[in-house]
Amino acid sequence: MESLAAHEAATGRRIKASIATIGIPAGSFVDHGSVADLRTLIGLDEAGIERRIRAAWSARKQ
Repeated sequence: MESLAAHEAATGRRIKASIATIGIPAGSFVDHGSVADLRTLIGLDEAGIERRIRAAWSARKQ
């Protein structure tokens, strides 16, 4: 987000952007396991991130 602000300040142009943060959900407990298993469990694996991107892209087109 700092990069967007710096670009806007340098060019004087306002950028319209949607930003989604992804990470471990607040208040959740991540159990023990392999990194791959834990990422899958909380949706931070390749498939989970792809789902989030596709959902955001679909919502943007509507």
